[in-house]
Amino acid sequence: MDDSSKTYLRWMSPTIGDTFPDLRGETQDTDNFSLYEYLGSNSWGIVFMHPGDFTPVCTTELGAAQSLKVEFDSRNTKLCGFSCDDATKHRAWIADIEAATGQRIDFPLFCDPNRVHSIELGIFDPQLSDEAGLPLTVRSVFILNPKKEIALTMTYPVSVGRNFDELLRVLDALQRASNFGVATPANWQPGDRTIVSYDMDDEKADEKFGKVNTYACFPTLCFYYAFSNY
Repeated sequence: MDDSSKTYLRWMSPTIGDTFPDLRGETQDTDNFSLYEYLGSNSWGIVFMHPGDFTPVCTTELGAAQSLKVEFDSRNTKLCGFSCDDATKHRAWIADIEAATGQRIDFPLFCDPNRVHSIELGIFDPQLSDEAGLPLTVRSVFILNPKKEIALTMTYPVSVGRNFDELLRVLDALQRASNFGVATPANWQPGDRTIVSYDMDDEKADEKFGKVNTYACFPTLCFYYAFSNY
C-alpha cells in the first residue's frame, strides 16, 4: 500500500462514551439520509459495517440481521448497515441477499464509496484494499444509546461473520444496566440475576431492589456483591 493509501489508516476509531457522528448521505432508498433523524430522540441504534457489497459473509450477516429485526424492534433498537459501495450496487445486492437468505432488507444500508465516513470512524483493515486501491473496512459494530453515545463496540476481521444472537444478548445487558443501574455477570442471559453495584450496601440494595441474596465478603475486599432479579 502506498503512502497516500496509508493516510486512510491513521484515524482513531471512536470508542465507548464518545458521541457517534451523524452519518449523512446515501442509502439504497434515499440520497438525503441522516442517521440522527432515522434514530430519533429515544431509540437505541446498531450500526454495523461491511467490507463491500456482494461478499458472501456479509450477505449471510445482513440476512441474519433482517431475520431478527422484530427482536431488535421489540427492544426499541434500529438497525443501520454500512458498506463501501454506492446505492446502485446496494439495491442489486439487496436482491441477491433476498435470493440467498429469503430476507428482504428493510433497514438503511448506508453508502460510503469514497470512504469519507470510514476515515472518520477509523474502521479500515490495513491489509485489504479494493480494485481501485482503496482500503476496505473491517466488521465493526457500534451500539448507540438514545443520546447517540457509543455504549458498546466490537470489531471482527473480514473472515469472521458476526453472531447476531450475541448482539441481542449484549443489547439486553446494556439496556438492563441503563434502566436499573446494575451490571451483568459472565455469560449472563435475560432472566438471570444481575449484580448490584459493589458500592451499595445491603440496606441500600434492599431499599432499591427489594430483599436480595448476597455472597459473603471477599477476603481482600470490604464490600460484596448483591444479586437482584432486575
